[in-house]
Amino acid sequence: MENPRDEIFRLFEAVRRLGLTSFFICEMTGEDHKQFGEYGVEDYLADGVIHLVMERSGDDVARKMGVVKMRHTNHRLGYKPFNWKEEEQRFSIL
Repeated sequence: MENPRDEIFRLFEAVRRLGLTSFFICEMTGEDHKQFGEYGVEDYLADGVIHLVMERSGDDVARKMGVVKMRHTNHRLGYKPFNWKEEEQRFSIL
């Protein structure tokens, strides 16, 4: 993209004008994993950022979810464990 900030902004605005609830999925890049997205503007332009992580400890893997940003909403910061409940076919946050 020639101007990522402008093009991503226009994409987000087009989706908002349609009145859609949407999820854009970005992979974190770089060695430090501190940037939410390839271009470094996605988290700034988005109304919300939900961050999913996997923490490894030996053979165990813990999945966690954090609400990093949610515009116009009072939310708790921090990461909470989540898992998949096969019998109910849904995720649950612990």
